[in-house]
Amino acid sequence: LLRGAPGVLRAGRVGIEQLLVDEVQDTDPLQCEVVDLIALRAGGGAAAGDDAGDAPGLMVVGDPKQSIYGWRNADLAAYEAFIERVIAAGGARRPLVVNFRSVPPILEEVQRLIEPVMREQRGVQPAFQELLAPPTPAGGRAPFRAGERRPVEHWVAWATPHAEDADGPDEGRQNSSTAIGPRTHAEQARRIEARALANDLLTLHQRHLMPWRHAAVLLRTTTAQDTYLQALREAQIPFVVERDRSYYKRREIVDAAALARAIVDPNDQVALVAFLRSPYVGVPDAALLPLWRAGLPELLARMMPRRAAAADSAAPEIGLVEGELIEKAVATIDTAAAVTPRAPGIERVSEWPLAAKAGVRALARLRASFVSEPVDRFVERIRELLLVEEASATRYLGAHRLANLERFFRRMLDGLAGGDPGGVHGILRELRSGVAEARAEEEAAAYDETLDAVRVLTIHKSKGLTFEHVYVLGMHGEPGRGRQRPETEADVISRDAQGTARWSLRLLGVPDLCYDQLEARRARVSAAEAVRTLYVAATRPRVRLVLSGRRLGDGATPRSVQTAMSHVDLLEHRRGKRPALEPLLLGKASRSAARVGSDGVRWLLPDRLKAPRVAEPQRRSPAVTLEQASAEVAQLSADRAAAAQRMARPMTRPASARSHETLREQVEAAGEGGRSGHSLSAELAPYVGTAVHRVLETFALDGDLAGECARQRALLPGYLLELDAARRAAALERCEAWIAKLERSELLARLVAIGPRIVAREAPLLLAPAHDVDGDEAVGAVVGTVDLLYRDDDGNLVVADYKTDGVEREVDIAERARVYGEQGKVYVDALERGLGIARPRFELWFLHADVVRAVVV
Repeated sequence: LLRGAPGVLRAGRVGIEQLLVDEVQDTDPLQCEVVDLIALRAGGGAAAGDDAGDAPGLMVVGDPKQSIYGWRNADLAAYEAFIERVIAAGGARRPLVVNFRSVPPILEEVQRLIEPVMREQRGVQPAFQELLAPPTPAGGRAPFRAGERRPVEHWVAWATPHAEDADGPDEGRQNSSTAIGPRTHAEQARRIEARALANDLLTLHQRHLMPWRHAAVLLRTTTAQDTYLQALREAQIPFVVERDRSYYKRREIVDAAALARAIVDPNDQVALVAFLRSPYVGVPDAALLPLWRAGLPELLARMMPRRAAAADSAAPEIGLVEGELIEKAVATIDTAAAVTPRAPGIERVSEWPLAAKAGVRALARLRASFVSEPVDRFVERIRELLLVEEASATRYLGAHRLANLERFFRRMLDGLAGGDPGGVHGILRELRSGVAEARAEEEAAAYDETLDAVRVLTIHKSKGLTFEHVYVLGMHGEPGRGRQRPETEADVISRDAQGTARWSLRLLGVPDLCYDQLEARRARVSAAEAVRTLYVAATRPRVRLVLSGRRLGDGATPRSVQTAMSHVDLLEHRRGKRPALEPLLLGKASRSAARVGSDGVRWLLPDRLKAPRVAEPQRRSPAVTLEQASAEVAQLSADRAAAAQRMARPMTRPASARSHETLREQVEAAGEGGRSGHSLSAELAPYVGTAVHRVLETFALDGDLAGECARQRALLPGYLLELDAARRAAALERCEAWIAKLERSELLARLVAIGPRIVAREAPLLLAPAHDVDGDEAVGAVVGTVDLLYRDDDGNLVVADYKTDGVEREVDIAERARVYGEQGKVYVDALERGLGIARPRFELWFLHADVVRAVVV
């Protein structure tokens, strides 16, 4: 479109004076052409002349050594051709070679690692460019010093025959002579790395106060990621990870997913079995067959909720399950318990029928909640009725289990609330497929990931990020080994100078005659990109770089750069001879685990190190007695009742609440013969009072009073719109009587007289109470409206509150003034505290009696 339509190109250029393209090494040919057309006037209509408008200035930023997205169509050849066109159009190339991120020893190691393997090849691999340290390296940081650690370390993940003073047996260690040193199995090497990673992080955090967020673990792929995550979990190290294939394998997620499916789908018997066997119920396997023979699944499938009738007293706020069905299911459990075989160990769970009955009743209540309550309340009931999180918290790695469950319930809530386009059935499909396929999912961190947690991510995801300590692990892994090509595919072999592509095709498993050229090109590009991923990983840290993998033996011949299968194959081409490591295999543990080369790089056999005693293992809580559990249950019940009472309090309380409550008590105490002071029904009184206040708020004080009263009469119907026609007519009659009374009142004359000194009418008030208004626990805020705020003759502030009480006798007026003093106290406190002024006076303007009473508060 840009190439063939100058008008479109001209419109696209409008408003762009300078175009900046960042990470340009990750562009594909089409993206390069778009930028070319916009900023270089190249090709088609854009080259025809001025009809396409003026091209903006262009600045591109990129590092071809960091081009690692070939699998996403990033094309280094297209990048190089584009840069050549920029230069041909008069552009200038400015190399950026000063690295402000890493300490000099890391930059020196990057050159030793990358320069020998990054061999320039047009369109495939750029030339290596040395990185220079600034005069003050890494922003003034001193070289890293922490015990024996060095800025650059190579961990050699070899299994070793441990001496007598080693730490003892370990399931990850192989003592066989055929599986030590360079012959260590790949998975065994990962376990060694994982153990060393956890120990190193714990030491840095606990002894050297390193924040967790300063460390990152980089992996080339996530295939074997769980080995490292499990070590972090067991060491109680908080972490944030991009994706984890083990999320849906977690016991707590499997149990929670089965529970959700059993609630929503009454016919899912697989979910029912998992629910009954889960920690929420605890039915032993020996009892499952008797339960099925007794017909429990059929009864539970029929246990569908109905809407609660108004007369229902049991849980009237939710739908109900037929009580007869529940009792039949409970009886079925007793029948099955009587014929359950005496399996070994079943005596330890002899009370399982009690738990099963409670589980059935909870299931019925949750199904009822699902059909009749808001989704947030339904999810909350799942968590509270079966103690889902409490059951997981008491198990091993409880903190991580709780974090996973929090994510699970949050996603369930989002899906049920409308976030999942498939609704309930979409949620069920996701739960079934996730558990069955162990689909990759983001792992929940045990702590807030924005605060302090180790980052675990792929090298591709680390691009552009920086950390103090970077561990590049599993470097012996060989990505893509055993991966099958799709049966049908098409890809570009090459492009000519005009950008025309030459394709190769594989159709239903049968390749064309050029397919070998395509495979050769892919192999070259993949080998070149492996070098660049190593470069990206090595340039992420500020103060410490750890490179770890199962290395080749001393003197072994490595694969060539072109045939390298792993990052370890590339490490073997490092400039500078490494120390001999195989003699360390038979040395004493810890004391002969490392060598430091002449270049200051530390070479370490982590399998020979003793684990530091820096963290107490997680311990199970001791068992409690029945009496202790009963006491805790009673205390929890009391706390719940107190919490419910506290939560029932309103978040806001009117400033007049206490005064009105006192007034109601007086009226009720007086009875029918008492003086209520109200000639209007209680139903209409609030509306009339609000309308009268509105009249006084909007009353124009600087004109003809009679004309203003007529205007207010015309506005009265609009003040009473909330009432129906009949009640509005009655209220309107009363309001007109009030206006007639005001028109000849002393209070209106006084209001007009102080008009120039009025500060505010109907001013809103919001007060966080310093003490409780009602003598109980404080509510969130006190709200109200100050009817009138004015200055007296001496310039002091006065708070006035209008009262429409129908009282006339002096004794009644005095009593009302005393009662309303509590309301005045709130107003005066709010002004004194909010404005930082001297305490204002408080007045009551009794409109019916046409008098003003000052009240001391």
